[in-house]
Amino acid sequence: MPTEATDRAFGELQQLKGFAKARYVLGLRRLARRGVKEWKTVCEMTKWYVGDEIPDPPGADPSGFEAKLREGFDELLGDLDLWLRAYGMIAGEFEIGSIALHDLPAAIPWLIELKAPGKQLALDTGLLPLHTRTPDIVGAFGNQEAANEASLIMGTSERFPAFPALSTLFGAQLEARAGRSRQAVIDAGTAVEMMVFWLLGEIKRRRGESESEIERLNDRRWKDIFNRDLPEALSVPVGATGPVHSGWWRDAYALRVRAVHRAYRPSQPEALRTVSATWDLFDWFGERLRSTAGLEDLAEKIPVKRK
Repeated sequence: MPTEATDRAFGELQQLKGFAKARYVLGLRRLARRGVKEWKTVCEMTKWYVGDEIPDPPGADPSGFEAKLREGFDELLGDLDLWLRAYGMIAGEFEIGSIALHDLPAAIPWLIELKAPGKQLALDTGLLPLHTRTPDIVGAFGNQEAANEASLIMGTSERFPAFPALSTLFGAQLEARAGRSRQAVIDAGTAVEMMVFWLLGEIKRRRGESESEIERLNDRRWKDIFNRDLPEALSVPVGATGPVHSGWWRDAYALRVRAVHRAYRPSQPEALRTVSATWDLFDWFGERLRSTAGLEDLAEKIPVKRK
């Protein structure tokens, strides 16, 4: 069903008038007869506000207004994502599932309407940008230097052995931005496990331990590895690691356990806090490596750069 948001999203068609529009439609029909298909999936998401809960239009505080819009959009996107996965599972449609961030356009149209018995009034409309808050792991985002550096990493992965963990956390942030909060929390925890096992392996090799001794890490409890083996390897007294390390375990990892084992559905703010805490934890790893004799160069292999 056509909607005003749809019309605004596909504004290039609105500018076609008369003969130009007829020629466009005729061209589509010719392509269709040849077997070429063209379609655009449009979904209208509506959030109801009651009375004075309606967000104030932009004007004096456009950034605050956009933040409210983004909060509402993120909440609706999470609900839509859950519904799509449920529908795909029940209907047996394996092509239907979660929405990836790159599936979304650069901006989406929004429309605020006031509805009352016998009255409908459009208050304001505009566009909400979606892709302005992605992290920058290497180089400068969106430029030739970043592209070259990314290609170099793919071709010489030994230069950045921590890249799998970093890219997993990068993906977790995209999941959180797209509203897939549970997967974001799980992936953030996985990124930490990957980073910790790589770090411990490198440190133990430098201290003369054999590969068989390193392999025995897999038989230890994750709680002991994170809270005892890791601090000892980084020359930090057990129990005195500070708020970044202990806070991640207390909050982020506890949330991951609830999401995995107790069917808890994290909210998007929880997912975003978990991702942020994990970036901070990676920064803490780098700081500890730089301050530990003989491990300074390992810090250079964790090139954490964020916007």
